[in-house]
Amino acid sequence: MVKPTISNTVTIQTSRDKLYMICLLGAMVSGMAFSLNSVGYLLGFNATTLALYGLIFTVTSLNWITRAKPMDTQLAWCGLAAVPIFTRVFFNMPLFEDIVASVSTFQQLGYMLQVLGLWLLVAVCEEAFRATVLNACIGFMPSFLGFRGMDLELSHVEGPESWDDLTDLGKTLAMTVATIAWLLFHFLQRPLDLAIYWRYIVWLFISGVTMGYGLVKAGLGAATVIHVITNLTA
Repeated sequence: MVKPTISNTVTIQTSRDKLYMICLLGAMVSGMAFSLNSVGYLLGFNATTLALYGLIFTVTSLNWITRAKPMDTQLAWCGLAAVPIFTRVFFNMPLFEDIVASVSTFQQLGYMLQVLGLWLLVAVCEEAFRATVLNACIGFMPSFLGFRGMDLELSHVEGPESWDDLTDLGKTLAMTVATIAWLLFHFLQRPLDLAIYWRYIVWLFISGVTMGYGLVKAGLGAATVIHVITNLTA
């Protein structure tokens, strides 16, 4: 595996995960626009926060960028977006919102670009966050875990360094922890009320596992695009 450095991961020309780099650039430009155009407003503060942590989590998940699949392979894996979309349909959650007929075509186009930019900013931050949590899980994963007198093997080697070093059980544990951490991420600004949000929580968990599967199988770019597609159909 190529050792991640600033020169071989952050520049578009040499980055292996060009799909994610495109998403990252789009998110940062959108974040800058929202921050500057909404100074003093909640949108501006949120955009600045997402852009800042999206960049931080990108740096802490560089290893996922270096191991990404080629763009055509990642785009094929983006079809996983169908899982959270159809899950939303199952729970009878809204899919599309009506566009006001009185708004001009250019205004509608501008609104659509704003929505795309905002969801791109969110997806970049959250998927880089997921990759960072997976890195933390891998880094602290023991080789064996004692459970009711049994030694459960979680890693093939002592001190695992990559996803492939984990056993199937270890991968399941790491993915579950990362998904739960990402799920809790969504309740920083809303109460964790199971009576109100139980369908939303189940949907989030299924969506998180799907995006995480896209991450480990194809790359950070694929997970980000799946995330964007899912949000755009909300």
